[in-house]
Amino acid sequence: EKLCELPPNMTMIGVNRDQVHIWWAKWIATCCIIIAVISRSVGGFPITDLVLSSVGTLLWLYVSIKWHDRSLIVLNTTMFIILTIGLAKGLIHG
Repeated sequence: EKLCELPPNMTMIGVNRDQVHIWWAKWIATCCIIIAVISRSVGGFPITDLVLSSVGTLLWLYVSIKWHDRSLIVLNTTMFIILTIGLAKGLIHG
């Protein structure tokens, strides 16, 4: 008998197998947003900040939809639209 056996529906990270993609999405999103903020704070390229913020926000929007969390859906939809406009302006005007 194994000393530490997981239930059949759980992974090593303690997440249900059908929720693993959400776990990965929220952590990748969080890392993108943290790197974007670091880029912004050290005076990095604005396009890097906008791209990473957009990716992170879009992933958090996906997670919030899966969680059925209306406040996070509103927040991340609004942020994604604003960031997309900024990204488009940055690409058009250089």
